Amino acid sequence: MSTPPSPARPVIGIVLAAGRGVRYAEAAAGANKLCAQLPDGRVVIEAALDAIVPHVDHTLVAVQSDQKMLDPYLRRRFVTPVPVADAALGMGHSLAAAARAARTTWPQLAGVVVALADMPWMPSSIIEEIVAALRAGDDDAAIRIVRPRVGDVPAHPVAFSLACVSDLAALSGDRGARALLSGARAEVRWIETQDYGCIADVDRPADIG
Repeated sequence: MSTPPSPARPVIGIVLAAGRGVRYAEAAAGANKLCAQLPDGRVVIEAALDAIVPHVDHTLVAVQSDQKMLDPYLRRRFVTPVPVADAALGMGHSLAAAARAARTTWPQLAGVVVALADMPWMPSSIIEEIVAALRAGDDDAAIRIVRPRVGDVPAHPVAFSLACVSDLAALSGDRGARALLSGARAEVRWIETQDYGCIADVDRPADIG
């Protein structure tokens, strides 16, 4: 993977798109939910990328190692796919692969913003606020997590400072970063919002409407 030009302390977006989408596929004759069309004409993965790409310095997308269906959408948005050979083992493996790629390519990154590819309604204004909060940190050793919250519900995307990236790179299984988030609960900076796009995802065809 080549190194795109970026600031000395870039913020890297990580979009997790390596899931199997079993419930959607069962309800839609094997269709890939990330390629499902939204009312505005875009597909789900396009909308998710459009929300995060403008606010970070580069975006990595964790994908199944044998997938090709998403490639046209990734190329049009100039993001870098990270093939995950063991994606079937769970989200933790996908996040770890992308975190390792980010750390290797940008050793002095300011942090990463982790988003889910099946959340096409993420508000750009919240992502912009999350990235600004992450950039504002001035202590590389501090564990800083920035996360939106809708009422009492923790939401997405989630920003992690550089000090967290090694922990992300060591994840495995299907719990994603939940263990890290619960272990660092006192370190989380919450951004309060009422925007449902921070918690709404596409799980079944009916979710698109």
